[in-house]
Amino acid sequence: MVNHRGIEANPAKIKALLDMKCPTSVKQCLIGKGIGKPPVACILCKQKVAGRGNQAHRIEVRTAYPLRHILHKPESSGRMLKWAVELGQFDLEYCPRAAIKGQALADFVLKFDEEVDDKAIVLEEPTSQESHQDEKKQELPHPWWILHVDGAVNNNRSGAGIVLITPEGHCLMSASHFKFNATNNDAEYEALINGLKLALEVGAVNLIVQSDSELVVNQVNGGFQARGPRTELYMRCTKRLLEKFLSAKLESVPREENSNADALAKMGS
Repeated sequence: MVNHRGIEANPAKIKALLDMKCPTSVKQCLIGKGIGKPPVACILCKQKVAGRGNQAHRIEVRTAYPLRHILHKPESSGRMLKWAVELGQFDLEYCPRAAIKGQALADFVLKFDEEVDDKAIVLEEPTSQESHQDEKKQELPHPWWILHVDGAVNNNRSGAGIVLITPEGHCLMSASHFKFNATNNDAEYEALINGLKLALEVGAVNLIVQSDSELVVNQVNGGFQARGPRTELYMRCTKRLLEKFLSAKLESVPREENSNADALAKMGS
C-alpha cells in the first residue's frame, strides 16, 4: 500500500496468507508470480502431504521465473540459502507456466479485500439487451459539448472558425472560406450555423455555444431586434438548429476566451 508514510505491507493480504488452508490433494500444481511465494507454497504443500505418510510425492511447480537456477546458485546466501536447504529434501519439478488464465483470475480477486463492502462486484444479467440499453440511455445524463465560433472579414474576403470540444476534451477544428460578399454579422452567423450543423452531425445532445459577437448572441436570445431580411433569415435558421438539441445555451464571451476560433476565422478569410 502506498500512502503518505511511504510503501507499506497490506495487512489484509498478510492475514489472507497466514489464514490460507493447506492443500488437500496429493498432486499439486503451484503457480507463483514472485520468487518467495513458490518455495513457501511448496513447504506448506509438502508438510500436508507428509502428514499422511512417509511416502514422497513429486510436486510440480509452474512458474515464469528461473527458480531452479536461482535456488541452486553456488553463491546463494541468507534467505535464498535457507530456502534451498529446506526445499532440497523434496522432489520438486519446475515447469514453465503455459497458461495464465487461472493466475489472472486469482490476481483479480486478490485486489478486493473481503472486509470492505463497497468494493464488492455485483453482476446482473439483464432481461434483454435492448431493454437494458434503453434503461441505460434514460438513466445516464448526456454530457455537454462546447462550441466556439467566430467570423472574420478582411479585405473583402470572409471566413469562419469553428472549435468543437467533446466531453472528453478532444477538439474538432474547422476553418471555412466564403466565396461571397459578407458583412461581419453575416460571417458571425455563418460560423454559428456551420458550427451547429457540425455538432448535430457528430451526435452532440447538450451544447454550450460561445461567441464573441454580442450582437448575434443577443439577437438569437431575444435581447436585440434583427434588422434587415438577411439578418432575420440568419436568426431564424440559427433558432431552428438550436431547437434540435436537447439543451443548448448561447453565451457571449470576451475575444481572448475565443482566440482559437478567431485564429481559424482569420485563416479562412
